[in-house]
Amino acid sequence: VCVIDPSKLPAWQPEATVSYIWRDLFEHHMMVNRSEGLVSHTMIAGHLAWADGEFTTDYGKVPMGRCLRHRDHESEQAYGLQGPHDALATAA
Repeated sequence: VCVIDPSKLPAWQPEATVSYIWRDLFEHHMMVNRSEGLVSHTMIAGHLAWADGEFTTDYGKVPMGRCLRHRDHESEQAYGLQGPHDALATAA
């Protein structure tokens, strides 16, 4: 959940905050739009992860979920989960 400060929206110039960065977590480049000050708080799985312009002390220490990747990605193989199409095929 992201909480956006509506008073910051009129002054935000989205074209000025776009960048193309490498993300180790996803193992590829990614276009991001980092809007400084626009997002006041972010919660992940009920935990406060971002507040007042910085990560909270819990971020990176308290489990808050995981990165979701394609089911064929090698890091997903450890979970042994079936995709929705696999469940349909075994039900037939």
